[in-house]
Amino acid sequence: MSVEQYERKMGRYQDTLNKTQQQQKLLQEKLDRKNIADTRFGEARRSLFATAATASVVARPFISAAQTAMKFEFAMSKVGAIANATGPELTLLTQTARSLGEQTKFTATQSAEAMSYLGMAGWKTKEIVAGMLGLLNLAAAGNTDLARTADIVSDNLTAFGLSADKAQHMADVYAVTITSTNTNVEILGETPPRPLKKLAAERICGFFILF
Repeated sequence: MSVEQYERKMGRYQDTLNKTQQQQKLLQEKLDRKNIADTRFGEARRSLFATAATASVVARPFISAAQTAMKFEFAMSKVGAIANATGPELTLLTQTARSLGEQTKFTATQSAEAMSYLGMAGWKTKEIVAGMLGLLNLAAAGNTDLARTADIVSDNLTAFGLSADKAQHMADVYAVTITSTNTNVEILGETPPRPLKKLAAERICGFFILF
């Protein structure tokens, strides 16, 4: 091979090498841009997730409050329908349930659910309002579900032939009886009227009289 041929051949090799290096440089630049884009995308995604998580934490109390309010409104609508309460009467029942929810261990919705049982027993608005506090105290003393307590007391008032205005008295009798005997509101609720009257009279020494 002559020197001239050698130089031409080496020139072609050098051209090929230069083109390969240029292609490598372009490829590296593309890879660098891709890595930068991936990094920025990852940062943006993490930021988005962090923002979404923060928004979720911030919004959670508001969502919970809205759900609680909706549940309460639904419960009060049920009370109004059962008790056949007019606008002002329903307002009074609603205010009472909210007040009890603020002042006792039971929520406003639980109070509303208890009111519905009293309404089913035929109680009118004023009777429900007057009887609720005694029922809440009894449910708290007996660690019993409030709605179940309202159901039991209203049923037993009917069984004894007593009017709704005796609810506080009945609740007092129940409270004294369950705290001085090995029994509870549920058991007393299943006791027939005569044995219940006898049990209450024996345990509270005649201080309360059912009739």
